[in-house]
Amino acid sequence: MQKQDGRQQYKRKVVVKHGKEKDKQQYVLLIITIVLFVVMYVAGMILFNEQGFAKPQMFLNLFISNAGLIVIGCGMTLVMITGGIDISVGSVTALVCMVSAYIMENKGMSAWMAVFSLWSSASALVSYRDISLLIWRFSLLS
Repeated sequence: MQKQDGRQQYKRKVVVKHGKEKDKQQYVLLIITIVLFVVMYVAGMILFNEQGFAKPQMFLNLFISNAGLIVIGCGMTLVMITGGIDISVGSVTALVCMVSAYIMENKGMSAWMAVFSLWSSASALVSYRDISLLIWRFSLLS
């Protein structure tokens, strides 16, 4: 403890791990994820070799067909890094996909029209909810 200008200042000790132990701990989850991906891909190559799963284009198709999930995952990662939390993304994505599939299958609507109608409906509902919360929170109508 030191005194300056009549105020007390405390020096904090910061304990930092140095060396290889910190590096190993930092990347354990990433290494586990990569190893699991490789193991599952090799298992798929062995089990589904006749269907062409071992071809390089099939490996690229895994990323192409899951591009939407990759974008959602990156967005959720940014939300969590910034300290926020939004657990409704998965349920909203599933709901929109299922309603879109129902509309396209049973109503004969094209994919573009189904997506546009859901987008319009969802934006209207979210806007209504946000405006209602603002009016309630700030007592704008009283």
